[in-house]
Amino acid sequence: MDATLARHITAIAAAVASAPVWAGAITGGVAFPGDSIPALTVVAVDQKSGKQFQVETRAGQRSYRLDVADGSYIVFAVPHGAGVGDEPVRHRCAAPTAPSASAC
Repeated sequence: MDATLARHITAIAAAVASAPVWAGAITGGVAFPGDSIPALTVVAVDQKSGKQFQVETRAGQRSYRLDVADGSYIVFAVPHGAGVGDEPVRHRCAAPTAPSASAC
């Protein structure tokens, strides 16, 4: 075997050996209140280690797949993209004008 071929085989073997080993996948569907599904970041958190795996979906996409290591996960989704703010919405309520009126 010539030296160039041996170097390529060694490089391929090293890349395969250092690649992460996935135990499986989490797949599911997404829903969102309203008429359309925005772009979402789906996050799976390993309950033991706290390690996070995530995937971004496109607006209108109804399913996702996350390749994960062996474990038990909590999965949630967060909207992202245009029109999605990073801060929670803060409501200002006016003082009630009548004694029985609600403040909000």
